[in-house]
Order: sequence, then C-alpha cells, then structure tokens
Amino acid sequence: MEQQFNLLLFSFIIRRMNAYDKALSYLKVREHSRNELERKLEEKGFAESEIESALDALEERNFLSDLRFAESFLHSRTRKKAEGRYILSMRLLQKGLKSSLISSCLDEFLSSDEYKDAVRRDYERLKEKKGEQKARLEMLRRGISESLFQSFSLSD
Repeated sequence: MEQQFNLLLFSFIIRRMNAYDKALSYLKVREHSRNELERKLEEKGFAESEIESALDALEERNFLSDLRFAESFLHSRTRKKAEGRYILSMRLLQKGLKSSLISSCLDEFLSSDEYKDAVRRDYERLKEKKGEQKARLEMLRRGISESLFQSFSLSD
C-alpha cells in the first residue's frame, strides 16, 4: 500500500514539475543548447511562455549556456572521432546554435592541441588498421584538412 502511494506521489510530482525544474533536470545530466531544451519542453506539453521564461531564468543564472554547450559538444565528439570544420559546424547548426557562435568556437577549438592530438590519434589508428592511403581517404571524408596529415608525415 505504501509503495503504491509513493508511486502515485512520484507521478504527481513529475506531472506538476514546471518548465524550469524540468529543464534543470535535463541540465543535471549534460549540457544542452537552448534550442534542444526548448524542443524537449515543448514535447512535454509546456506552454511557450513558460518555456521562454524558464530558459531565460536559467541563462541569467548561468545554468544554461550555448557557448558552454558548444565547447562540451566539440570535446565530446572529438573524443569519439575527429571530424573537420564543416561536419562539426553542421552538427552544431542542427543543435540550434547561431552561426557566429559556431564560428568562434570552431576557430578556437580547431587550433587547440586537443584537436590536433585527436586527429593524430585517429589517423595513426586508421593507418595501422587500413594502411596510409585508406587512412588519408577516411580522414578527408571526415572533412579534416590534408595539411594536418602532411604535418604528421613530416614529423614522423
């Protein structure tokens, strides 16, 4: 009986959660773009005015930041597989970020040692697995500049 009551209470609390609390619960798991949260809250049936005020409040408190999301996204994607500027840019556009923000984040990130190390790691792994020619083609397919490969080959 007590377990049923707890389940009912939990479901009531979840249904009564406002847009701010729901968005905050998403942000506890990982960074999100404003656009992503807006879409998720719309899917949950929250009113547009409630969503906007909740997201504005989260931005004012610095709990929500498209810049922080973009940086986190780029680091996460690169840990999995290095990709070039165009592909990363398209992925961030799909997340609803502004072109100016994407451009400045990519300028900084693509010149970082972290990115260059990730490209080198992927290139070396592919070269060992498939040979140099296929590794180069795979990296080019991912949109990575050939000048990076030349710098790796020269330093080897």
